[in-house]
Amino acid sequence: MTNREFIPINIAVLTVSDSRSLEDDKSGDALTKRIKNSGHILKNRDIVKDDRSIISSKLTEWCNMDDIDAVSYTHLRAHETKAN
Repeated sequence: MTNREFIPINIAVLTVSDSRSLEDDKSGDALTKRIKNSGHILKNRDIVKDDRSIISSKLTEWCNMDDIDAVSYTHLRAHETKAN
């Protein structure tokens, strides 16, 4: 087995939600924690409304940035959060 050098990557986290903010975004917090605990770099984080054009615009923006290697996202739907 060959040992490989760990190379951290720059990751952006996107939460899609009509009801969350950075202060109460538990899913985004969990992704952020896992990214950092794995030794990777959280390069950007945002929350956008559940609107296809807004989501597409944000993903396009990040994909065009040279310093973002990957995007991780979570999508909260209104009917899934009403019980919380």
